[in-house]
Amino acid sequence: MHSQVSTLLLDAHASSLALLRGQHAQFACALDQGASLVTALRHCGIMFWRDGRLDDAAQMLTAAAEAVPDDPTIVAELGYILRAQGKKAEAMQCMLRSLALDSCQLQVWLSAAGLSNEAGDKSAAEDAYLQALALDGRCAEAAVGLGLLYVEARQYKKGARLLGLAVDLGSASAPIWACLAQTRYLLGDFSGASAAFAQALRLGPGDCALVQRYGRVRLIETVIERPVEEAIAVYLKTTGEHAEDVLDVCRAAFQALGGYGPCEAAIRLGRALLERMPDDPVIGFHLATLTGCAFDRAPAPYLIASFNKYAQHFDRHLVEVLDYQVPEKIHLLLAETAGTFKHLLDLGCGTGLAAPYFTSFGGTLTGVDISPGMLDKARERGLYDYLIEEEVVAFLSGCEATYDLIAALDVLVYFGDLAPLFAAVASRLEPGGIFAFSYETSDCEDYTLQPSGRFAHAAHYVESLYGKNFVSVTSKATMLRLETNRPVDGQLVLLRRV
Repeated sequence: MHSQVSTLLLDAHASSLALLRGQHAQFACALDQGASLVTALRHCGIMFWRDGRLDDAAQMLTAAAEAVPDDPTIVAELGYILRAQGKKAEAMQCMLRSLALDSCQLQVWLSAAGLSNEAGDKSAAEDAYLQALALDGRCAEAAVGLGLLYVEARQYKKGARLLGLAVDLGSASAPIWACLAQTRYLLGDFSGASAAFAQALRLGPGDCALVQRYGRVRLIETVIERPVEEAIAVYLKTTGEHAEDVLDVCRAAFQALGGYGPCEAAIRLGRALLERMPDDPVIGFHLATLTGCAFDRAPAPYLIASFNKYAQHFDRHLVEVLDYQVPEKIHLLLAETAGTFKHLLDLGCGTGLAAPYFTSFGGTLTGVDISPGMLDKARERGLYDYLIEEEVVAFLSGCEATYDLIAALDVLVYFGDLAPLFAAVASRLEPGGIFAFSYETSDCEDYTLQPSGRFAHAAHYVESLYGKNFVSVTSKATMLRLETNRPVDGQLVLLRRV
């Protein structure tokens, strides 16, 4: 077949072939030695590719692919060269064309996956990696690529399984072990994370950040079974000169154990911390929640201390790590309800994440928050007309202004008993005005305090508070955020003041 094609090309493209002969002595030599046209083109293309002459290689393999357009290998080889030239869209076209001719090419699927990933098409990349694994279930490159895709998408169980497969297959680089370790940590598998961190350090010793993360998980792993002082000793021995402030490390371990469990270890560690910092309101409140103490709201000292410390990295952590999208979601509901508002009140405004959405409705925007650190960050946005440092119910009860929109996003979670808040909102909301809020849902009797220090409420309890003051406009179930990397179910609600 190639000889027939060569004859046709020689007749039709004699001048082009003469040009190629003149440009490339290797090509002319191959033809003169009796190689077929396609063989000579492909041989020279691969040789030029090997020597880094990408333009010449592309010229040769383009001609070869034109000569035999139904040869999947040559089409794929052209795609590899185009990718090396940075012509990713053209390379992807070649890969897809080659796969259409022969779908059983493992390396081509891997290249298609990589190109799709680079282009930001995660769905196509996932499909290509799955096709590669279907051809070879022990392909480490596909397991790594797909595992990293899943980790990026916060599908940690799938990611951990595939990265575990990859290291079992011998893809044992330090970064892959470290990624597997962190993924296991995010799943609450502290022993598995510890073992993976140890492997990462065996392959890449001396990495300060890696040593510190390993030390943190070793402390958690140890305190689950052993006394706190012994766990601290293990941490210090593990980290050596890279040790961080022990109290900060223990505080982070306490929060992790409180979220993932086991709670008994969290309680022991919390009590040890409280002995060293008896006036710390954050540790005190979280320890109280773990030991079953009753609260009808989160204490003000806890909120102030917690959010002042949280303010500097609040936006990044909430949006990028916890996947918090409530402001965008509530904005869509409000846009369907009313075009403008004259006076807007953002209760618990925090750093002002919702401000860009509220300002789209016009009017004056007032923000209220109990944390001065959060208000400093909100002030930097320059979007609020007024910012007030006060507890939200106290503010509503003491102010004289009225509003046609009052929003409380991620605020009800710090109240168990919601009756005072609803009454205070009703007193400051104009007739016909909108009360927009979110809350975490639960099958509890009325409300329950969770290990996270946040309250979840039963829908029937929230609805019982509408009374004569409010009528429902809309209510929508949604995921509010992630907690220990698990979705938190919640409700977005718009009420109208009667």
